[in-house]
Amino acid sequence: MLAKLEEAEKPFNLVRWFAILGGLSIVAITIIASLLLSRFLSRNMVLRDAIVTMGFIQSIAQSENTTRYFQINDIEEEPEAFEDFFHKIATMPEVSRAIIYDREGTVIWSDNPALIRHRFMPNPELELALSGELSVSSGKSGKPQKAEHVFGPNVPFFAEIYIPIWDSSGKEVVGAVEVYKVPLTLLRAIKEGTRLVWIGSVIGSFFLYTTLFWIVGRAGKTILMQQEEKIQAEKLVGIGVMAAGIAHEVNNPLAAMLGKAEMILEEEDSVRIHKYANDIIRFAKKASKIVKEITLYSRPSSRPSTVMKTSINDRLKKAIKLADYTDPLIHIEFVKDLEELLPPVNGSKVELEQVFVNLITNAIQAMKGRGRVMVKSRNEDGFAVVTIQDTGSGIKKEHIKQLFTPFFTTKDPGEGTGLGLNIVHTIVAKYGGSIRVESEEGKGSTFIVKLPLAGNKAK
Repeated sequence: MLAKLEEAEKPFNLVRWFAILGGLSIVAITIIASLLLSRFLSRNMVLRDAIVTMGFIQSIAQSENTTRYFQINDIEEEPEAFEDFFHKIATMPEVSRAIIYDREGTVIWSDNPALIRHRFMPNPELELALSGELSVSSGKSGKPQKAEHVFGPNVPFFAEIYIPIWDSSGKEVVGAVEVYKVPLTLLRAIKEGTRLVWIGSVIGSFFLYTTLFWIVGRAGKTILMQQEEKIQAEKLVGIGVMAAGIAHEVNNPLAAMLGKAEMILEEEDSVRIHKYANDIIRFAKKASKIVKEITLYSRPSSRPSTVMKTSINDRLKKAIKLADYTDPLIHIEFVKDLEELLPPVNGSKVELEQVFVNLITNAIQAMKGRGRVMVKSRNEDGFAVVTIQDTGSGIKKEHIKQLFTPFFTTKDPGEGTGLGLNIVHTIVAKYGGSIRVESEEGKGSTFIVKLPLAGNKAK
C-alpha cells in the first residue's frame, strides 16, 4: 500500500508575520490598556472627589446635629435651621442639584420644590446609600441614562453622588443626600490624565515594537544564516560520498596524461609528439572540468541565496552528472523523461541542484549500486513536478513520516548525518514548493518535488 507524506507548507516568514501579527497585537494591547487605564483613572478620580464631598457633608451634619431633621415628620417645626443646613449643601462648589431623602426614600427637601414629598422607588443607588454605602456614577448630559440626567450645554460632565447620613451615634442611617456635581476642574484633570496615558502607551508601544522588530529581524537573519550553513555542511557531506567516484574520474585522465608524457620522452617523430601533446591537453581539460564542476557545487551560496529564473531540466541534468561520480555506477541505469520547453522556476541554481543530487544519490544508495533510477519532469497546472523513482528496497511505513526530520537516518552509523532530506525539505519549502514520498517495501520509492513556475504563486 502506498504511503504519502503530506505536502510541505509554504515557508514561514518570521519577520513578515511578526510585523503583521506583532504590530496588530501591540496596537490592540495599547488601545485596550489605554482604555482600561483611562477608565480606571476617571472612575478613581470621580470616586475620590465623591469621598471628599461625602466627608464634607457628613461632617456638617454631625457638627450641627442636623441628623435630627431627617427624623421629624414636619420640617415646618424648625424651617430656618433646616433650610440653612440644606442650603449649604446646595451651594457647595460645583454642585448643580441637591435632593434630600429620609430613611424611607421620600424627598424631604430639594432645590426643585416640585420633587418634595415624592418617593422615587425603586432606585438602586438610593437604596445603596440608605444601607450605609456611598454610591457614585458619572455621565454626560448629552447621553442621559435617566430623565434627570439632562443639563444645559454648559454641563459637559457630571457626577451623581448618593451620600448616607447617619444619626448622632453613627449607628443608624437616617437619610441620604443626592448631589449632582459638575466638577470641571476634575474633568480637566481627567482629560489631561487620559491624554498622558494615551501618549505614554503609544510611545511605549512604539519603542517596544521597534525593539522587538529589531530582535526578530536579527533572529530571522541568524536562522537564515544557520539554514545556509546547514545546507552547505550537508552539501560537503554529499561530496564526501562522491569522493571515491571523483577520484576515479580524475585518476583516469591523469593516468592517460602520464602515459602520453612518458611516450613523448621516448618518441622522436614530431608528428606523434604533437598528437600526444594534444591528448595530454584533452585529458587535462577533462580533469579540470570535473574539478570545476565539483568546486562550483561545493562553493557556499551567497547570503541570501541568489534567486533567479532557472531551468529545472538543466538542474536535473547537472545533478545526474554530479551523482554519476558516485562509485560504483556500473550497474545503475538512468532513465530520463524530461518535458521539453518546461518553463523555468524561481530559485538558486546551486540549491536546486543540491535537492536533486541528494534525492538521486539516496536512490542510488537505496539500490546498493544495482538498479534503475527514473527521472521525470512535467508541467502540471503552473507547477514543475519532478519525479525521482528508484527500484530499491523501499522505506518502512513507520519511517516515512520521519524522513524529513533532522538527524533521522536509516543508514548505518557513520554513513549518514540524517540531514540530507531535511535540507531538501527546507530548500523546496523555501521556494514555495512541496515534497512528498510514495514507497512500498521491496518495490522502491518515489520522491515527488513540486515547485511553482516563475510568475506563478505557490498555492
